[in-house]
Amino acid sequence: MSQNPFLSFKFRGAAKGDKVVVKWTDNKGESRTDEATIA
Repeated sequence: MSQNPFLSFKFRGAAKGDKVVVKWTDNKGESRTDEATIA
């Protein structure tokens, strides 16, 4: 796995103030969760 991977995605239906949460587990079993608020 890349040391600094690039992730990209699109979705519809979000409104200002909604939260987006992304969670993943890499091929070494390490996981991470990131959260952002739609501006």
